[in-house]
Amino acid sequence: MKKIFAIIIISAFFTACNRSSEAEMNAAKQNVLDSVNNAAAASAAKQRTIDSMNQVAERERVIRIEQQQTAAASTPEAEKKKKMNNTTKGAIIGGGAGAVTGAVAGAVLSKDKGKGAVIGGIIGAATGAGVGAATGRASDKKKAKEAAEAEQK
Repeated sequence: MKKIFAIIIISAFFTACNRSSEAEMNAAKQNVLDSVNNAAAASAAKQRTIDSMNQVAERERVIRIEQQQTAAASTPEAEKKKKMNNTTKGAIIGGGAGAVTGAVAGAVLSKDKGKGAVIGGIIGAATGAGVGAATGRASDKKKAKEAAEAEQK
């Protein structure tokens, strides 16, 4: 927020020192306002993504607690909790990170900011999910191989 005010003050100072026409001063002011609005929109998009990922994590935590309570009430012996595999974790994390990065990059690079953010978000999410799934799959295979080797010994 301090940076935004600093940008506005500096731009106002330069426009005041420059004896340009009224139209040029208004255009400069509008450019500053547009850049501030774009920065605020990018920040809001990041925060929405973070909030949605926090909501998903909270729902998963509640579901796990409910499943544990149900399992404890229904069976006397303790059952092993089934964990999410690394492929799924990698796809979720990669998709979220890719969507945020793609949306910010699309908004910055495109002339039509909204359209650029959407296209960048889609491409980023797809790429992030693919990379995350591949990384997770490799980790799952490595763990399975180590478990098989441990059983042979």
